[in-house]
Amino acid sequence: MKLADAISLYMQVIHANGCKGDSIHGVLLLFAKYVSCDREQTSISPLEVRAFLDGNRPLSHYWHRKHSALMGFFRFALARSLVSAIPLPARTPRCYQDYQPYVYSEDDVDRLIAALDGARVTPIEARTLRVLVLLLYGTGLRLGEALHLCLADVDLSRQVLTVRDTKFYKTRWVPIGTHLVQILHNYIPAVHTSLSVERRDDTPLFIRRDGGRPTASGIRRAFARLSVEGWCSA
Repeated sequence: MKLADAISLYMQVIHANGCKGDSIHGVLLLFAKYVSCDREQTSISPLEVRAFLDGNRPLSHYWHRKHSALMGFFRFALARSLVSAIPLPARTPRCYQDYQPYVYSEDDVDRLIAALDGARVTPIEARTLRVLVLLLYGTGLRLGEALHLCLADVDLSRQVLTVRDTKFYKTRWVPIGTHLVQILHNYIPAVHTSLSVERRDDTPLFIRRDGGRPTASGIRRAFARLSVEGWCSA
């Protein structure tokens, strides 16, 4: 079977098991591009797989992400006799963590939120970034989950957020406290009116100055800028 067809079949199985598998699919598409998607699976050598894994950059956790995606794919192929062996290295290199995680104290969070009130962050308004940080801090949502919230997902009367289609296509409900309810109650009409954004059920909760949905990379850059400039002790 050609590699492209095998990848398509494998992704069908992943989706049927209730997993989106976007990151897995991304790695497999890169691999298919690297070795050619028209190749027969049986013709792919361990040397080619190792070259794809190693790439041309220093060893990082991405090596193991690629290895994990390929291992699942080739195990699937082996179980269906599409290949006679798994062409992955028997040993995986150890990736050492080159940074120390920083745990913010309550005082750090207080100073960060206070600094956000006067921050000049573009293209994201300071008040939007402030409410986003408060929401993440108060609910424990992932950044991507918070950014994908729409107005229909916010039920202030019941004090609950609906987080839709997360991992394994699951939807869950997240309770929010009275203080956060009031913050969102003030934020939604103020920002959406001032930026002339049409308020529909599918309108993003958090919006940029141009009315679009903020990106995770944009939020991370804004947060990093606050940290570097000394607004918080990161």
